[in-house]
Parts: sequence; C-alpha cells; structure tokens
Amino acid sequence: IGISIGMFASGRLIDRFAARYRQAYAIIPAVGLALSVPFFVGFVWAPGWELALLFLAGPTVLNYFFLSPAVTLVQEEVRPNQRVLSGALLLLVMNLIGLGLGPTYLGAASDYFRATNPDNSLQLAFYTLIPFYFLAIALYLVLARVLKREASRNGAF
Repeated sequence: IGISIGMFASGRLIDRFAARYRQAYAIIPAVGLALSVPFFVGFVWAPGWELALLFLAGPTVLNYFFLSPAVTLVQEEVRPNQRVLSGALLLLVMNLIGLGLGPTYLGAASDYFRATNPDNSLQLAFYTLIPFYFLAIALYLVLARVLKREASRNGAF
C-alpha cells in the first residue's frame, strides 16, 4: 500500500510540475529521499516492532518517489519505437542493483558486525545504509542541474 501511494503521489507531482520545470524529474525523488531519512533512522532505532513498523511507513512511501519520475523521464528521452526496450532496460538495471546488491550488501554488513555486536548486527548494518540516502540525494541534485541546463539550452522553461 505504501509503495503504491508513493508511486501515485510522485506521478501526480510529476504531472503537475514537469511540464514547466524539467528538473522536477530529479527534485521530486531527492525531496522524497530527504524526507524519508528521519523515518528510516527512526525505524532502525526503534526498540520494538510496533514503533519500527510505524516509522517504516514513511520510507515505504517516500523511497518510491523515484519510480514514476524515472520511468517517465526515460520514456520521454527516447524515440517512440524505443520506449518499450528502454523502459525494460531501466527496470532490469534497477532490479539488478536494488534487489541484487542491496540485500547482499546488507547481509554482508550484518555478518561483519556479528563478531563484535552479535545482538544487534542487523541494526548496525541498517545504519550503514544512511550514507547511501545522501549519495542518492546528491546524484538527483546533479541530475536536476543537468536537466535545468538542458532545458535552458533548448529554450524550455
């Protein structure tokens, strides 16, 4: 439910802002990620599952603010006869990285911390994901700058 809300909300925001501000394709995911950081920290910090689940609702919605803008931008950047293939390649790469490297990294980090902190190694491994939020935000802001420069060069808003 949370993922669906995030995708729907970001899609509506893209529909509203991207026609006038091309950099919205990057700003909206960056803002979503920035807003989700405190909720993610709360999720990892939470002493019980009830509070953790409550905090997890924020990242579940906000982390998926990237999907609608990413798919839409890719679809708009290629010729009509390349849209299906480009969309499929985008989803393939996102799934290979997100579902392939993400859990593998988290498991390896948890195993690493188990030697010194056997009772909370997974919690510490989750904390190591926080810098990746900031890296993703920074990359989206770079993309926003590129999109703005491209739009101004082409005479768009």
